[in-house]
Amino acid sequence: MEKITFNKEKHEYKLGDKVLPSVTQILESTLFEKKYEGVNDEVLMSAAKRGEYIHKEIETYIKTGGIGFTNELLNFIDIKETYKLKDLKSETLVYTDKMAGTIDIIGVKGGRGQKKKNILADIKTTYKLDKEYVSWQLSFYAYILEHTSDIKIDELYGIWLREDKSSFVKVERKSDSQIEEVLHAYENGVKIDFNTTTLQTIPQETQIDFCGYMEQIKAMEEKTKAIKEAILKEMEERGLQKIEIGNISITYKAPSTKTSIDTAKLKEDGLYEQYTKTSNVKSSITIKIKE
Repeated sequence: MEKITFNKEKHEYKLGDKVLPSVTQILESTLFEKKYEGVNDEVLMSAAKRGEYIHKEIETYIKTGGIGFTNELLNFIDIKETYKLKDLKSETLVYTDKMAGTIDIIGVKGGRGQKKKNILADIKTTYKLDKEYVSWQLSFYAYILEHTSDIKIDELYGIWLREDKSSFVKVERKSDSQIEEVLHAYENGVKIDFNTTTLQTIPQETQIDFCGYMEQIKAMEEKTKAIKEAILKEMEERGLQKIEIGNISITYKAPSTKTSIDTAKLKEDGLYEQYTKTSNVKSSITIKIKE
């Protein structure tokens, strides 16, 4: 199998010559597009640098036992001892031929007399812990790991470290089918939302494909509108009444007026009800593409 490489500066994973999307990229393109909306770029950059430093400090501790200087590291060590975390591996790169990512921590949870459980954990140093995001992120990592090795993951945890505050939070694991739905949505450039009401009798993959088709139709309609406006402009400027392009015939219609009923005036005069009737309308659906 080809070797995976990671360019830290570009945050880019490559399998041979093929660039693989990261799990973070997939999630922020499908489920969490507005995760950092409204946050100042300088604030984001500062937080990212702080988080990177703490991650590095914890990685050094796990690999060498070296003790750093931050409260976050000391709190991590306290969590490790309190919850009997052992056999820890840090910054483990995992991938398939469709995606890649780096797991903060793989380890075993449980002390003497307790059932040992294989866990994945992600370290967050954000203002607050986004459990739903961590759940998706770690579920993707577990999916990749279990599909590329003999390791089976029992539990997923978020490790929140923020100055002198910390927590060790178990998060829900998403199903493999949900992971595959999100991956399929990413590959088709479609947003997905598991929090809204979904169809039960139509396969999720078909629903995602349909969203993709509607996006394409909208794009084509916008292009068609622009072309029609350009054709109209030229026909008016050149005085053309009819042209043919391939098997399409285009006829110019000059400006005109039309007569319509002023329903507001009829209502005002009390005549509207006299000249209206009720008829049956077949059921239908309205489709709107979110901007």
